[in-house]
Formats: sequence, structure tokens, C-alpha cells
Amino acid sequence: MRGRREVMAALLRARWRESCTWQRPVLPIDRTLRCLFASLTLMLAVTQASAAQAQDAAGAGVLFTDAKALADAGDYAAACPKFQASLDLDPSLGTRLNLANCLQEVGKYGSAKTQWELAAKEAKAREDERVPYIEEQLALVSPKVPTLVVEVVQGPEVLTVHLAGSELASSKWGLPIDLDPGEVVIEVLRDAQLLETKSVKLVEGKAERLALDLAAIAKAHPLPKKKVVEPVDPTQRIAGIVVMSVGFAGIAAFGVLEAAALGIRSSANDADQCYSGGEGAAVCSPEGFDKIQLAGDLAEVGQWVGVGGVGVAAIGLTVLLTAPSDAPPDSQSYVVPVLSPSFAGLAWGGTF
Repeated sequence: MRGRREVMAALLRARWRESCTWQRPVLPIDRTLRCLFASLTLMLAVTQASAAQAQDAAGAGVLFTDAKALADAGDYAAACPKFQASLDLDPSLGTRLNLANCLQEVGKYGSAKTQWELAAKEAKAREDERVPYIEEQLALVSPKVPTLVVEVVQGPEVLTVHLAGSELASSKWGLPIDLDPGEVVIEVLRDAQLLETKSVKLVEGKAERLALDLAAIAKAHPLPKKKVVEPVDPTQRIAGIVVMSVGFAGIAAFGVLEAAALGIRSSANDADQCYSGGEGAAVCSPEGFDKIQLAGDLAEVGQWVGVGGVGVAAIGLTVLLTAPSDAPPDSQSYVVPVLSPSFAGLAWGGTF
């Protein structure tokens, strides 16, 4: 947390220098306002950072005092988490040394060695007088640290190896890794899918090896096979479209014939060809009678053509809808022609 605050403060200081040392030709009032705004922002950020840092330091001090009391009482198991929390809030060499010693007391030799190494690096950089003591403790704990070498045979598929819950970088495969004594879990994952789990019991001061054949593991857990969609033969669909088109042509012909019959009948009703007689009877001239007869014939032919067209269209649509497709196998459809003295059409239904 302190590192991020220091980075933010550095960025704000750079912004302040940029605003208050503006070299391009700008109005003096503009430059003054920019500088004033940057100064206020920097002042506010520094104040907040200082307050947060003081709060962290106070919290770290309380945690350190509690941890030290627990360690002095011999309760290292409870003291170590508090030392760690104090170190996270306010990193200091003294806290790190106490944490390293605490981890060493509870037998977490791998974690203790890591802390002693970090402490040694910091102490040498600061030329701290505690360097000999740190090196002495590091020499004492190092022989107790168990190591694990994970030997990995990579396969064509990329799998990840996780050690103690964290991904083990491929750069560490085949190299000894310092760990704490006890059981450690190694997992092999394909993305988020857990494929295989191994566990190794680590003993103080001993080296262990674990071999992982990722190719064999991937083969033992094959990926789901993708469904192969066979190409659909379009012959039946084409035939259905052709037959349905013929049916629609018949229905269209029905409309044309009916329209022609109505036109001829209308022309036959002209005054010089047909007129109404007594008691509702129609009297037509020979030419009018021929027109009435022709209109009736066309209407009758049109009706038959229309009924046939509906039937043929129904057959074509049925052929089309029952043609092989990518639809689910349990989907069904049907087409039924509907004929009556006053209506002709198609009824279509099914389950999809």
C-alpha cells in the first residue's frame, strides 16, 4: 500500500513541476491558475498520504505489540499472523526479523528462510549491524528446509500446474523449490477444469521429486468431441420448392380464371345482351347467352384448378418441411389441405 502511495505522490510532484514551470507562451493568469491548482492537489494528496501512512504505522504498531506479547508467551502459532499483518501495513526490518524467527519456531522452515533472505538483503543494503545475526539464522534454518522438484513432461495441449493453490511457472519446472514441511498439493488444470491432483508429504531437510506427464493426463481426460454436422442433401428441398411453386401457380391460375369469368359475366349484363325479365328471370340475346355460358365454364375450370393448386402446394410444402435439416430430431411438422365450398387453403402445425 505504501508503495502505491509513493508512486502516486511522485506522479503528482511531476505534474506540479510541469504546471508550475510552464515554458510555452501562455497568459500569466493561466499559468498562475494551473500552478495554484497543481499545488493544492499535491498538498491534499501529501496530506492524505501522510495521514494514511500514520494510520498504517499506528495499526502496525498495535499488531506488533500483540504479536510480541504472544511470542514471548510461547504462542508462536497466534503470533505469526499478527507479525505478518504488521509487516504488510508497515514494512520494517525489525518486524521482518521477528516474523522470520516466529515462522522458524512453528516449523515453517521454507517460509522462514524466505524472510531471512529478504532481511539479509535489506540489512546489507543499509549496512545494518544485525547482518551477522541474520546470516547465522539463515545458516541454521537452511538445512531444515524441505525441497520439491516438479518434473514436467509437456504435451501438445497447454495445461497449467498449480502448487499449493498458486500456478507454478514453467521456469520453475525441474528446479528445487523451498517449502514448509507437511503435505503439499499439486494440481493439473485445463483452464479452470481440474484434471488431476497429486499430494506429496515433505519432511524436514529432505528433497522430494514429483513427475507429471501432462500429455498422458490430457489423454486421460479428452476434450468433448465436437458434433460433426453432415452436409444436407438439398434434392428433397428443391423438389418440394418446385412442387409447391406449381401448386401456387395453380392457385394463381384460379384467381385469373375467376377474374375473367366475372369480367365476361359483367359484360353480358349490358342492356343490349341480357336484361331482367318477369319474376326475376334473365332474358339474353344469343351473344349474351354465349357469354354467360363461357363465364360459367371458366369459373368451374378455375375452381378445379384452384383446388388442384392447393393440393399440389400442400404436397410441395410437406416435402419441403420433411426434408433433412439441422433442426432437432424431435421436432415434427405437418401440412394439411383444407377444402370447403367457401374456402380452400393449408393448415400447418407441429412441434419444434
